[in-house]
Amino acid sequence: MQKKHASLLSIIFLSVFVVISFMPVVFTMSYWENKAPGVGIAGKDWSVNVSMFSRNIWLSLIILICAIVGVVALTMHYADKDSGFLKYGSYAPIATAALFALYSLINMFSTVPNGEPGGTASWGYYGYYEYTPAWGFFIECALLIVVCVMTILIVKGKVVNAEPKQISEVNSNNIADELKKFKELLDSGAITQEEYDEKKRKLLDL
Repeated sequence: MQKKHASLLSIIFLSVFVVISFMPVVFTMSYWENKAPGVGIAGKDWSVNVSMFSRNIWLSLIILICAIVGVVALTMHYADKDSGFLKYGSYAPIATAALFALYSLINMFSTVPNGEPGGTASWGYYGYYEYTPAWGFFIECALLIVVCVMTILIVKGKVVNAEPKQISEVNSNNIADELKKFKELLDSGAITQEEYDEKKRKLLDL
């Protein structure tokens, strides 16, 4: 797979993740009644699908910010833009996945109490909210897994800009002349080693 294709696919998937996060399809929020000991067995009163913002809006915003930063970084990869931002921004999709996993664990392995204690304080609370995955949650997980794999391949240089091309003898001479010119600029200090390496990579289409 080419670098541009991997970047474009990741941009699309991460953007879809952001859109789904705002939709009431990520978690199912259920309310259970009579949790207090001695009152009776807890029973589910109602359930409704909610968005990612239903429980912790601040953590949800951090996740979305990381996703947006990831989209920007992947777009720069797609456009072959060199920037110091890419050094850290490229890992934003991985941070998004890690925070989303943390947020999901918090939701699914803890409950939210609701209501006033009944009778005595030892009775605890009257009811609680429970969060379980909805169908949108599984789609978001799949999207983040693909994006993380693509991002790692891009950052590690496992995908290239294009397939290597056969260079004709005439083209070889032109490239050699260009490389010689840039080497002279490097030796004179007009360009840096990084700039020379980038020009060389583009000329050889590597």
